[in-house]
Amino acid sequence: MTKLKWLFMSNNNLSGSIPAELGNLGSLEVLDLASNALSGTLPDSLCQRSTLSIYLDHQGDVPPVKFNRSWK
Repeated sequence: MTKLKWLFMSNNNLSGSIPAELGNLGSLEVLDLASNALSGTLPDSLCQRSTLSIYLDHQGDVPPVKFNRSWK
């Protein structure tokens, strides 16, 4: 999956924490995990990605957020 750019997993009844391994998807530009039951915090491996847009909302314990780290 080295060329995966967009990963849309919203509305899939996912639960648990967001896997840090998603940060290993080097070409990933958009990660949509909205409308699931995820918990915990965003892994550093995702927060450190300067070109990644992450979409979250109503995530249980994960705060709602839509951000693009490209300003960094």
